[in-house]
Amino acid sequence: MQKSEVVEKIKKMVEDLTIINKDLNDKAIESAINNLKIFISSGKKIGREEYYHSLMREMILNILGNKLGCYVESKSLNFVKLGFRPDIVLISEKEIIIIEIETDKRRTLKKMNKIYKSLENIYSLPITTNRKIKVIFCLAEEWKEVINIAKKYNFFVYVLENNKLKKVIDYD
Repeated sequence: MQKSEVVEKIKKMVEDLTIINKDLNDKAIESAINNLKIFISSGKKIGREEYYHSLMREMILNILGNKLGCYVESKSLNFVKLGFRPDIVLISEKEIIIIEIETDKRRTLKKMNKIYKSLENIYSLPITTNRKIKVIFCLAEEWKEVINIAKKYNFFVYVLENNKLKKVIDYD
């Protein structure tokens, strides 16, 4: 069986499971749907990420990854000591890009405030010496309140629209 045939069968399964789960609202079925969507899109699931989180992760790495020399898993940079752990950290000679991928408005607002309050401490890390710090949020939706806070904090924003990431705020 060709991969394209398998993908078509799985797409049909996703449609069927989505219809079934409208009434059941079952977490296990929802998780199965997300995992199948990740397979269909050929995205890589990292840990317990949902479909849209995984999709946006792949997209932003494709957009920005070619510009920078080094991609680092954030847990190795000890941002946790500062109160958060970014989804992605990209490092070049001149800048560090902290990337957060969010699918929930309330969680996004909390994370924005946490990062903004931590920026001074981030600049005290040895890795940031002589580097500009850029913070990017990739959002599942364009939430007006979130966009306003991002502008206030000078954060960059991409929004998922029609399965593509669209720049909403860019200061470059």
